[in-house]
Amino acid sequence: MALDPSMADPCSILNTEGYPTLWLKTDEADSTAYPKIATAGVTNTFRGALIATGAAAISPITPVVSSNQPTSNFRLLQFISGGGIASGATGANGPIRYDQLSGLLLNSSSSATPIYESIVDTYIVSQKGLNKGATYTFPKQGSPALTDLEIWTSGDDTAVQKVSLLGKLIKEGYLLSASELFTQDQMQPGITTPSLSEQSLIYLYKQDQGKTPLNNEQKMRKATLEARNLRFFGAFLCEYCFYRTRYEWLLSKYFKVYNTPTTGTNAFSITSHTASLTSLFSGTGAGESQYAGGQPTQAELLKAISYQMACLNTRMTDMRRVLSAINTYYNSVFTSIQATLNDASLVGSNSELTKTIKALQMSASDSNSYLSQTEFTKSVMEYNSEKNRYSNILLGLYAFLNIAALATVFQLARSS
Repeated sequence: MALDPSMADPCSILNTEGYPTLWLKTDEADSTAYPKIATAGVTNTFRGALIATGAAAISPITPVVSSNQPTSNFRLLQFISGGGIASGATGANGPIRYDQLSGLLLNSSSSATPIYESIVDTYIVSQKGLNKGATYTFPKQGSPALTDLEIWTSGDDTAVQKVSLLGKLIKEGYLLSASELFTQDQMQPGITTPSLSEQSLIYLYKQDQGKTPLNNEQKMRKATLEARNLRFFGAFLCEYCFYRTRYEWLLSKYFKVYNTPTTGTNAFSITSHTASLTSLFSGTGAGESQYAGGQPTQAELLKAISYQMACLNTRMTDMRRVLSAINTYYNSVFTSIQATLNDASLVGSNSELTKTIKALQMSASDSNSYLSQTEFTKSVMEYNSEKNRYSNILLGLYAFLNIAALATVFQLARSS
């Protein structure tokens, strides 16, 4: 399992104290929370927080999680705690620390100086992605800000120029492509060993289950492929929680303001919310983040808070849709794998066993024309051996790809 599905909030595992500008605490003071959420009515970006300088700068070598659990049974938590396949990982610049933001976040630079990217800011808003522009906020007419085809189109699987969000993420190398996960020809018996850069994860799993162990280069290739998706989902968690913790804080604030009486000793006064004026409001006017004039009223403050919540919710919703698209994409790979394992020409396949048993069911003389008792015994042994190997391969793949269950975890947390 990727993350504990019983968690009320997956964001609770993150190191809020170590990264105070990324993930808000529920009891954050207005004076510090509002400026972290918006500036002059514009929602602050995740990437902006990553590249901030001065007092708002982050230390990317700080542990990502508040309590490291490198031996956790939950694979993503283990990974971002520095355990499992994360241990001993190396890159062009030396050891990779996936338990630190410097190694975990999406980074388009191979140099020592990172160029941080984000799912929303880079692959939805900017020209490198879907080019939705800085005005990407939330749908006001009931239709989603992104169409399903903008998130994923099957044509991107083979197209050189990727047009969908998921296609661009795969092309950039942040997620495994279908061919990196499974290449059908590599399952056939007697094939020529593919070059190291073309060996799929399933091929490496198959070889690892064979008589000849993986060499050091293949072990590194396997670990690199496995780490790729885990790293993406770790970066996903960090970015998602950037929006989630802000949304939860604003939701709590909304009800506090809403429940404040309009008259009496404890009546609403905007002077007690001065920290919000330069953060949530862009000035006077009739816009979502504007007020009529003078001082904002209680209703106008609620409108401004609602606007920011809508902006944040759109980002969280679209990110969960990306997870759903990833799940669909890899499910199609599973279908291809199952079809291959049912190929009658493949030793250990269901169809190959059926063909062997049918031969036995015929008369002795006919059976002998197909295979001798010795040949049958050998065939059954080969079947058992290969079938066990394929079972282990699939179990390994399921363990690797159930990371897509994150979508369910986030959805459960959202609805709880």
